[in-house]
Amino acid sequence: MPSETALIGSSDNRLVGLSVLLAMLTSYAALDLGGRITAARGGLRLVWLGGGAFAMGLGIWSMHYIGMLAYSLPAVVLYDWPTVLVLADKYDYDTLSQLTDAVCRS
Repeated sequence: MPSETALIGSSDNRLVGLSVLLAMLTSYAALDLGGRITAARGGLRLVWLGGGAFAMGLGIWSMHYIGMLAYSLPAVVLYDWPTVLVLADKYDYDTLSQLTDAVCRS
């Protein structure tokens, strides 16, 4: 690629560190909530599952967006955050549901 068409970016290491810390905290919370979902029964299980999916989705979404904000390009970059947030929460709900169902069956 010719150098005149390349975009040169830079990173803010403080935001990268914050993103990594947030990823670790989200992982801990998801593992803890996974145990609570597995132990719960009936309607309470759905409450824990919904709360766990929301917490996991918000944590993953936040970690990724902070990481993307840490990288600066000499161009305008736009994000449609409501769409990403809704999709992340839906996939996290499905993932937690499948994982905890597998644990409950074994």
